[in-house]
Amino acid sequence: PVGLVRRHLPLPFVGVSIHTTDEGQAAARDGADYLTFGHVFPTASHPGEAPAGLERLRDVVEAVEIPVFAIGGIDATNVRDVLATGAT
Repeated sequence: PVGLVRRHLPLPFVGVSIHTTDEGQAAARDGADYLTFGHVFPTASHPGEAPAGLERLRDVVEAVEIPVFAIGGIDATNVRDVLATGAT
């Protein structure tokens, strides 16, 4: 939890890895400085797992007021679509 990390580690920023809008909203309420969301596209690091996609990424970005870093399968062919969601 964000509060536990802040109490025990002298970090300037605390981020939380999330997979749903609800998780993102909870992390933002708990004081996270940023979120990482993914995997947005298919990636070798998650074989056989369905990617979250751009729509779910956009939903998270719109639901919170902190930066959302998109991860997973992003490359030169799709990065503009990722940035169009408002993700960092």
